[in-house]
Formats: sequence, C-alpha cells, structure tokens
Amino acid sequence: MSFMIDRLLAPSACSSSITSTINVTRSALQSLTNTCISTSQQKQRRMWQCDICSKAFDRPSLLTRHIRTHTGEKPHECDICTKAFSTSSSLNTHRRIHSGEKPHVCEICNKRFTASSNLYYHKLTHSKEKPHKCCQCSKSFATPGDLRCHLHVHNGTWPFRCSICTRGFSKQTNLRNHLLIHSGEKPFECVHCTKRFSLSCNLRSHVRTHHNDVPLDFSSSSFQSENQSLSHVDGDESVDEDEDMIDVENED
Repeated sequence: MSFMIDRLLAPSACSSSITSTINVTRSALQSLTNTCISTSQQKQRRMWQCDICSKAFDRPSLLTRHIRTHTGEKPHECDICTKAFSTSSSLNTHRRIHSGEKPHVCEICNKRFTASSNLYYHKLTHSKEKPHKCCQCSKSFATPGDLRCHLHVHNGTWPFRCSICTRGFSKQTNLRNHLLIHSGEKPFECVHCTKRFSLSCNLRSHVRTHHNDVPLDFSSSSFQSENQSLSHVDGDESVDEDEDMIDVENED
C-alpha cells in the first residue's frame, strides 16, 4: 500500500516531459521578446543626421534629398526645357506642365492642378483658413510659401526686380506677369466681349463684374496662361499655379 502511494505521489515521466516543454517554450518566448526589444531599440537609434543642420532622418534617401536643400543640387533635368529639380517626383510633376495634364480637380470650383499639394492649398482659399502667421505683423497666410514670400515686404530683399522700373517681386512668375504691363501684351481675352487683359486675375475680376450671370469655370482655357511653361516645381515647395497674382503689398 505504501509502495502504491509513493508511486502516485512521485512525478511521472510524462509530467516531467510536459514541464520541460513548458520551460523550453518559456525560454524561446523570452528570447524572442528580447530580440524584438533589441530590434525596436536598434530601429530607434538608427537615424541618419545632417552634418549641416543636425536634422535627423530614418532613411538615408530622405537625408540625401534633404542635403540638396543645402547644396542646391538639382540632378533631375527636364528633357524638354532643361529645368532641373532636386527630386524625381518634382520633375514628374513639372512634366505635366508640358503635357497639360492636371489630374487634381477642386470639387468646389472645378479648377485643376498638376500636383495634389497645390489642390490642398487651393482648398484653403475656399475655407478661408490661414494658419501661417507672420511674426512681424498681424497678417496670416494659407501656405508656408506665401508666408515666406510675404517676409520680403518686411526685409526689403526682393529676389526678383524689374529691370525697367526696379519694382521688386517675391516670385519670378510675378515678375514675368509684371513685364506684360511694360510690353503691353494682353494674352487673356474675355470670351463674352473680347476685351483683353494682361493678367488672368484681371480677366476673372472682369467676368465677375460685367458677366456675373455667366457661370465662372476656372477649368476653361480662357483662364489658362498661354505660356504655361512659366510654372515651376521644386523640392518641398508647392507649385505656384496661381502665377497671375502679383504681390499687392509691394510698395517699392
């Protein structure tokens, strides 16, 4: 009887085997957990830092793209107009200027854009949101690019100046449009009364004032520049497709 009780109380070979299996499994799980934690920590530490401004990136390709903002390198060149860009995506967007392709459409006014970022900023003009505030005055702007251009009003360092009247501009496209005033060229014609204008913004204002009973379709060719190749794209900047808007704040 005592012998049988001892056998019942003693651990069986099967029980030992199960215990051993559990220990092995626990050890494997602990090893896997340690590997995951180590890998996670390694990913957090694996950053590529810019030697110029110390900004860090989690991919070397992003660092390479960023460095070009310091060096000015633009290795991607358009085979039609030879304009160069810092990224291949900017070049692909620029090519749409030559092809006329504008796949991004505003559902409010039907205006079309070559880049989705331009459509995003355009929609802010409908919502009237202007989250980018000037630190030197009370003005606000829809895009960071508009704010940067506005800062020239305060510092007076206009990057583009008219060689005829020396007036300064924040964008090259605005200078080109300004030169139309000196040349007398008026490429924008009203389809309702044949009156012509130097700038498409003036044409739009004319249509609203004198033909307000006619639906205003921004996708119409009447509102497209005859020289669309003046538009530009580069890097992180949005495409300036409203290139007919001159800096009204410029008092030079």
